[in-house]
Amino acid sequence: MRALSGSVLEVDFWDVGDAVSEAVRAGLHRLHFDVTDGAFVPRISFGDRIVRSIARRAGVPSDVHLMVERPELQAAHFGGVENLGTIYFHVEAARDPGAAIRAIRALGARVGVAISPGSEISAVERLLGGVDAVLVMLVEPGAGGQRMIPGMLGRIRALDGARRRMGLDLEIAADGGIRAENAREVLEAGADVLVVGSGIFGQGDIPGTVRGLLAELGSRGAPQI
Repeated sequence: MRALSGSVLEVDFWDVGDAVSEAVRAGLHRLHFDVTDGAFVPRISFGDRIVRSIARRAGVPSDVHLMVERPELQAAHFGGVENLGTIYFHVEAARDPGAAIRAIRALGARVGVAISPGSEISAVERLLGGVDAVLVMLVEPGAGGQRMIPGMLGRIRALDGARRRMGLDLEIAADGGIRAENAREVLEAGADVLVVGSGIFGQGDIPGTVRGLLAELGSRGAPQI
């Protein structure tokens, strides 16, 4: 089922409550929290306290994207987050991907694996049978406002083909540089979920931008879990 997920990484935190509320009222399906540690990527964003605070009030499923070293250890901090959806970990950061998968499952969350542009797609293909979702990064992880790398759409097509061949109920999400003008080509490549940060929260008209993206998804805007 297609869904629109808003990444709060680029939200003005002075107005975060109002911005998220505007987006949700306009039909945003999910929230996406990019948690960075200054090690796996240079930037430090926020931790579980901020995620809990926003997720408790947003009223839509909240996904957590761990851009951190040793995600198998860090995942436990997000146990008990209200409306918790998927926790993504980066295949490049996990010393033991199996341990990361088990740690996330123990929290009752859906398991997602993320892959950066510089990594071989084979790194996630071998994990497809043990996860619920794959997050394809269309930009280098860690900073919002980047332009989408068009060549990454081929990865979405490859993963879409793999799940069909394997008969998997696997969700494919795409993140990075997505806006109304290129959303359709990402969807046509095979993505189910569009993760959009500055393309929503960096715009003056948040509700109008959300509605425009929902139109590309062919959605009426009803929240999806």
